[in-house]
Amino acid sequence: MLAAASAPRGRPSKAERDQLTADELDVILVDLARANNRLVAWWWGTRARDERSGAFCYICDDWIVNYSRNWPVTLEAKKAIHAHRAVHLADVQKRRGQSSR
Repeated sequence: MLAAASAPRGRPSKAERDQLTADELDVILVDLARANNRLVAWWWGTRARDERSGAFCYICDDWIVNYSRNWPVTLEAKKAIHAHRAVHLADVQKRRGQSSR
């Protein structure tokens, strides 16, 4: 786990532990998420609002996938989170490519 991007107490967040993979690229996503809300521990987290619950992205302020927070994260939900992660990482690479021109 990436202690540098985890919660201040040094313990990885639940979202970080529930992710399929977590590496140094996630630090970039955490920084993007913290630009919107400096208190987030990870770039996504579990959320319940109205009658929805599941994974919520703090970068784009949108739902990633719905699942019951009362149960462990399903493999399907982990795959959806991983795919959403890839979209944001592609955006980062695209912006970096444009800024180097």
